[in-house]
This record gives sequence, C-alpha cells and structure tokens, in this order.
Amino acid sequence: MGELIRMSKKEMVRISVLERLKTGEIQHRHASQLLGVSKRQIQRLKKKYKIEGAEGLVHKGRGGPSNRQIKPENIA
Repeated sequence: MGELIRMSKKEMVRISVLERLKTGEIQHRHASQLLGVSKRQIQRLKKKYKIEGAEGLVHKGRGGPSNRQIKPENIA
C-alpha cells in the first residue's frame, strides 16, 4: 500500500480539476477559471502532477519550521 499524503482541501480540488483536464473533460482555460490561476500556472501544475503525482501538488513548506519564527537564541 502507498504512503499517506496530507493535503489541504485546496490541493484536493486541484487534483480533481487536473484529472478532469487529463481526461479531456475540460480545457486549460476552464481549469484556470475553476482554480483561479493563470493558464500558464495550469500548465506548470499539470506537468508537476504528471511527473510527481499527487505529492507534486502538496505545498513544499508543509511540516517544516516557519520562515517567520523567532529563533530561540534571539529571545532575551
């Protein structure tokens, strides 16, 4: 069995739209309207999804420390 992937609702919607795009049910223009991104971004997402699958659509910063956190050594 495969590894579990934690995804937000937004990322799950992206997968369903990209699957519809993949099967030819919708066109790039309609997919971009559904997700609220540009047609160029749809091309990028489609390529990433084709190469990496669902994992490619998950935000890369998930699970890591925030870039905005205060480091312990800076707290006085």
